[in-house]
Amino acid sequence: MNKKNSSGSKILNKRHLKQNIKRIKPSVKNFVYISFIILFTGIFAFLIKHYSLNSIENSNTTKTTILPVTKKNNPPNNLNNENAKQNYNNSKISEFFSEKELLKSRKPVINTNKHLPKVAIIIDDMGYDYEIAQKFIDLKIAITFSIFPHGPLRKQIALLATNQGYEVMLHLPMEPIEYPMVNPGKDALLTSMSPDEILEQLNKDIDSVPSIKGVNNHMGSKMTTVSNQIYQIFSILKKRDLYFIDSRTTKNTVCKASARLLQIKFAKRDIFLDHEVSYNFIRNQVNQLIQTAKKKKKAVAIGHPHHLTYEVLKETLPLMKKEVEFVCPSELVKVVNSEYAHK
Repeated sequence: MNKKNSSGSKILNKRHLKQNIKRIKPSVKNFVYISFIILFTGIFAFLIKHYSLNSIENSNTTKTTILPVTKKNNPPNNLNNENAKQNYNNSKISEFFSEKELLKSRKPVINTNKHLPKVAIIIDDMGYDYEIAQKFIDLKIAITFSIFPHGPLRKQIALLATNQGYEVMLHLPMEPIEYPMVNPGKDALLTSMSPDEILEQLNKDIDSVPSIKGVNNHMGSKMTTVSNQIYQIFSILKKRDLYFIDSRTTKNTVCKASARLLQIKFAKRDIFLDHEVSYNFIRNQVNQLIQTAKKKKKAVAIGHPHHLTYEVLKETLPLMKKEVEFVCPSELVKVVNSEYAHK
């Protein structure tokens, strides 16, 4: 009896074992399938992430630009070195930006408003002080340097101005009434000179300052009253396509009549900004300049390379920009007609 029971229990145990194995097999298969899915999903995600990082790194390396460090302009030791530095800086900048991008990024120095009266400011007696020239340039308005033909830094200052888009003039020394007690300086035109001497000296003076657009007189209270000699001077200016601005160092000047006769572009000085070098005087002259420009729709002012003149202009710029438009003298000069000659 016991043997039969033991054999029966064995049979039952085998049946239970088979049933349990059948139940386990599907769960094992499911586990394997799930494991494979997880594995392949992980591999796929890794590949996508790796590819995305590489593409981002590649795009960053192609688009990253290094901005060149700009330094403030220093006075050049000589003209050749300045040209070399300018060419080098231009070539380095062009490595990072296309010409189209550079043109878009450049801001015009002069903001124009066609509804405001026009003012031209000329700084006389330039050619000696590079530092003050740089300061006037940094005002970022249309300002014109009138440079002595004998100034030791005339070429460097002319290059500084023209590189920034400013006009340059020749500040032509002429004989004053007080000569020889008052000397107009080297390379001056004197009434004692013959016509050939005047023309020779004038051409030398014009050639001594590069890129000039016009001429105005330094002193000249005697020379500008002598008609035949002014005719000779203006005949050369006409041939060289240069305008003339009369500094009006005497009320007896004949420059306007001579300009009308020879049909050269001409204008006259309206305001001296600083023939008295004091803060209150220069500030008052700036106010006079604004009023003159409003009355005549234009005005020409002449100043000198004094640090106080620079400081007053810098201080009054916000006011002046609301009242007038700064322009180069070439925008104000015109050929003199009969009607204009009597004004």
